[in-house]
Order: sequence, then structure tokens, then C-alpha cells
Amino acid sequence: MAAIRVGVRLREGQAAFAEFDAPRLPEELGAPAAIEDIAAAVGLIPSEIGFENHKPTRYSAGLGFNFVPVRDLETIGRARGVVSHWSRAFSSQEAAYLYCRETRHATSQFHARMFAPDLGVPEDPATGSAAAAIAAVIKRFDTPANGSHRHVIEQGFEMERPSLIH
Repeated sequence: MAAIRVGVRLREGQAAFAEFDAPRLPEELGAPAAIEDIAAAVGLIPSEIGFENHKPTRYSAGLGFNFVPVRDLETIGRARGVVSHWSRAFSSQEAAYLYCRETRHATSQFHARMFAPDLGVPEDPATGSAAAAIAAVIKRFDTPANGSHRHVIEQGFEMERPSLIH
């Protein structure tokens, strides 16, 4: 396994800041489960999954994630990992990364939550490995022009551990 560059900045009275190099470019992992199974596993109904042209996908930039677009901020706030339905929708080695375009801050592009109960993570307040892989999701569904693009993902708000991932 190759070394990954990581930098951390701690300042009194401010939130910690960390940055890292992505271990590799995102790659697609294959087809996701049926929307009915995904919805049940995250405590939602099928019509709440997806927005615009965004549909569930699976990508990895080191760790595997099921990217689950949800309708809006209210819907993502009700989501939860439902252990009794989890294995029908997700591999035991993958997490569900829910995201929506509606955000709490005008400077953010996405609001997200990450659940991985089979990995012992009921919810994660900041998932850098998913943020690295969501670049492929953005490329697939939003088809941005060539060049550099900056996105801010807000996560952890429902846990009262707000994080901004750039």
C-alpha cells in the first residue's frame, strides 16, 4: 500500500483542518441494488431516492461507497441505517453515502450523511474517502466543463458535529 500525504492544522478556538491526497482516482464498482432495497436500508421510501438525473451508483477511491442521492434536506435528515434491511442493499464492506443538493450553507454544493453499520460506524461526521470518490458521481451526472472545480460538502450536522469538506 502506498503512503498517502496528510496534513493537519490545529488552532485554538477553531475547528481542526485536515487535507490528504486521494489514494487513487475513483472507479465504478458495478450496479447498485434495487432502489426499493436501498430505500428500506436507509429508512426512506423509493420516491425519495434520486434527484434531477442523479441515481444511486457505486464508486471507490480506496474504499467502496454506495452513493445515494436523496430528494432534499428534510429527507436526508430523516434517513438512518436500518440494520434489518442493510444486507439486501449493501455489501458488508461498503458504506451508504447519502447526498442532496439542498444545503444549510449557501457556500456548500452538497449536504451528505454516511452510514456503515456493518463496519461499526452508525454514522460518520466527515467522510474524506467518500468526498474523493464523489468526484466521479459529479462527473457522471453533472458533466462539468474541463478544468478545475471546487465543491464543498457539508456533513455531520445531524450528529451535531458539523464538517465542511472541500
